Amino acid sequence: MILAGFVDKEPEAFKLASDQTFTKEPYGIGLKKDDTEFRNWINDQLEAFGKDGSYKKAWEATAGSVIKTAPELPAIDRY
Repeated sequence: MILAGFVDKEPEAFKLASDQTFTKEPYGIGLKKDDTEFRNWINDQLEAFGKDGSYKKAWEATAGSVIKTAPELPAIDRY
């Protein structure tokens, strides 16, 4: 995403070699250890984000200006 930002700001100076995902960088959301209710709410929101088109719309409005292919959303780990 950092490289895409450079391309977006200075397209004459930078070019991405590919718009395909070439690394896997897992991210997480930190919250209180035993806050199951909040964790479930967050997971519900993330799943809805993928299903209702919000993810695609957000991607296209931001990184999609440089990286045309949005990466697949990872499965939610409901532990």
